[in-house]
Amino acid sequence: AAPKKEEEIAAPADSEPWFEEGENKIIKKGDVTKYSGFLGMMAKKRLLVLTNLRLVYLDPSDMTIKGEFILQPRLEVSVKEPNKSFVVKTPEKERVFYTPDAAAWAKVIYKHEMCDLNYWASLEEGGAQAVQQKIQEKIQQATDAGYTG
Repeated sequence: AAPKKEEEIAAPADSEPWFEEGENKIIKKGDVTKYSGFLGMMAKKRLLVLTNLRLVYLDPSDMTIKGEFILQPRLEVSVKEPNKSFVVKTPEKERVFYTPDAAAWAKVIYKHEMCDLNYWASLEEGGAQAVQQKIQEKIQQATDAGYTG
């Protein structure tokens, strides 16, 4: 079977109780495992959801938010182990998610994060030029890591 193409799911603003103002699309969602606790020994199942504004991980039993990453140029995404895990990191925190489609998650987060240049340029000191430089650095990192597409 041919691999499924990522598709954005348009959703009414009030369709998910955890949506924030401005969120209206689910880009990708799926089950992951996140380890925490002393030495990372406690496995926790999470529902990972990429929206048009952020990456959210929820407790699948009650759909409460357990954490989030706002999509921004300072967000780093990398595959830790192909077909096993990927890392999402900001200067403030880092999370490792385990899933068989780790590379696909890293790729779709990376691609989606790069789509909103004008918005981030309006917030970033140095404007579009600073953001464009960060994007070029990320493109080079992705190329060096073997991402395609």
